[in-house]
Amino acid sequence: TRAYEWLRDIQGRSIPRMYAHVRLMLSSSDLPPGILQPAMARFFEVKGVLLERISGYNLEDLGTSPLALSKTENWGAIVQSAVDAAHDINKRGVVMNDCQPRNVMVDGRSQMPFLIDFADCYFKDAFQERWEWDEWEEGEPWDPDVGYWEAAMSNNNTGGIGHRMKLNLLRAKGIDLSTYQVSGLRRDRRRD
Repeated sequence: TRAYEWLRDIQGRSIPRMYAHVRLMLSSSDLPPGILQPAMARFFEVKGVLLERISGYNLEDLGTSPLALSKTENWGAIVQSAVDAAHDINKRGVVMNDCQPRNVMVDGRSQMPFLIDFADCYFKDAFQERWEWDEWEEGEPWDPDVGYWEAAMSNNNTGGIGHRMKLNLLRAKGIDLSTYQVSGLRRDRRRD
């Protein structure tokens, strides 16, 4: 849920809105007698988040979903929007370790992509703390922003979406998205 806090200003635009934190607990009648003690209670609960429903299709299914636009010339813009959203998330200090087309939902009505699945990500502040602890040596110049962007580029969130979709659509449908800058991060870094 920390990612949703960091990304509060883009909820409803690039990521689904988070409505609530939830915690589901088994009722005591579902457990064997005597097993639910206060120290054990946390092992019998499920934590989660209640998110905005995105009715649509997975970006990975852009070439096959009946909800996708039938005009293939618009597909590049959808992929580019997903790439831009991934970079926008990186600019806010969140890097996803599992950024792929399967983690992008496209709204069936608006054709707007929403990135999902922030279970495996890291944050700029934690990265800086870890870098300072592990890597940095006294007297060595180090810019935390440069270090963060090097790490973000090595994870290649934008390419995880853009390059894969370029290859997927070229292989499956013969559609070449090379007119779009879907590789993303390097182009976007120069633009910022």
